Amino acid sequence: MVASLRDSLRAARIWGATERSRAEIGTPLPPSERSGYDRCVAAARIASGDDAAFDSAWQEGRGLTLDQAIDLALAKPVEGG
Repeated sequence: MVASLRDSLRAARIWGATERSRAEIGTPLPPSERSGYDRCVAAARIASGDDAAFDSAWQEGRGLTLDQAIDLALAKPVEGG
């Protein structure tokens, strides 16, 4: 579960990058995973408390290179915020 604003915006960036990558290679999210995915995105959006910031982070993620997205996904969360 997303624990903070920073985590929810990080998640949005990663999901944005993933969405773009899936579109580029023609591999949509399997229907069996859609419900759980949508619940996680909705929870992160609520945790962010700021739809505009969430959408902006998602679009930022869509602009990441694959290496940048991997680095973001593997980075340790920042403590205290």
